[in-house]
Amino acid sequence: MPMSHEEMNAFLAEPRNGIVATINPDGFPQLTPIWFHWENNTVYFSTTAPRLKTRNLKRDGRISICIDEPGDPDQRTVVLGADSVEITLGLGTVTERIARKYGGKNWESSYEHIANTPERVVVSFKPTRILTWSSSGDRREHVQKNR
Repeated sequence: MPMSHEEMNAFLAEPRNGIVATINPDGFPQLTPIWFHWENNTVYFSTTAPRLKTRNLKRDGRISICIDEPGDPDQRTVVLGADSVEITLGLGTVTERIARKYGGKNWESSYEHIANTPERVVVSFKPTRILTWSSSGDRREHVQKNR
């Protein structure tokens, strides 16, 4: 069964790892686990300017992120987007939100580590498509298009 929009938002609000895919110069995908923040139908994550994923996105804005349940995944979300990837220098408030989401009671130490990393950037994009599904039941794919 596909997730409803409300179920998808709740799923993406949980501290789950995402695997972000960008395109290398030779055309092969480059995959990286990330921590992310989802707000107002926008994906945000923090990285640094010299990282391969950042360089790839500056050259080619195509991006996908797969998020699933740890262990035996029952629910999955694939977020696809390429139209409006934005790379912003600095920490921004989203970096603190990511640290709070994943850092638990010790979120300040996660934030301090992130804040002290040189050339920090925030990547954001509004997905062009979101695919959600659950492995229980008939496993139909549900496509949500953001406009």
